[in-house]
Amino acid sequence: MSITVEGIFDVESLVARISVEAPRRVMATMNKNAMLVAATARKMAPELDGNLEDSIMVSPASQGRDEAGRFVVASADVYLDLDHAAKHGGTVGQYAYIMHEYLTPAGDMQLGDQSQLKQAQVDVEVGGWFLYRALEHYADIIYHDAVLAAEEGY
Repeated sequence: MSITVEGIFDVESLVARISVEAPRRVMATMNKNAMLVAATARKMAPELDGNLEDSIMVSPASQGRDEAGRFVVASADVYLDLDHAAKHGGTVGQYAYIMHEYLTPAGDMQLGDQSQLKQAQVDVEVGGWFLYRALEHYADIIYHDAVLAAEEGY
C-alpha cells in the first residue's frame, strides 16, 4: 500500500513565501497605522508654539527574530523626541511630561488659550495623555489590519 501526496512542492513553496511576505505586509500595515496614530496624537497635543506636535515622531516597524531566526515580533514606535529643540529655547523634554500627564483629561491642569483655540478646530479632544489616547483611538483597527495583512495570500 502506498500514499501519494500531490502538490507537496506547492505547499512547501507557499509556506516559504508566507514566511517572507507576511512579515513584510504586517510591517507595512504597522507603519501606515503608526503614521495615523502620530497624526492623531499631534491633533490631540496641547498647543502653544507647536513644539509638542513637532516632536511627535514615528520609528518605522522593524522585525525581531528569535534564536532560530523565526519572525517573532514587529514594532513601530510613536514617541516624543524629548531632545527636540523648543522654539523659545530648551527642549521639549523639559515640559512634555507635565503636559502629557497632568493636563486635562489626564490631570487637573486646564488648557491654555492656544490649546482652547485648537480644540475648537479639531475633531478630537486636545490635552493630556495625547499619545495614549491616539493609540487607543486606533487600537482595534491596528489589530484588525495586522491580522488581515498576515492572512493575505493564504
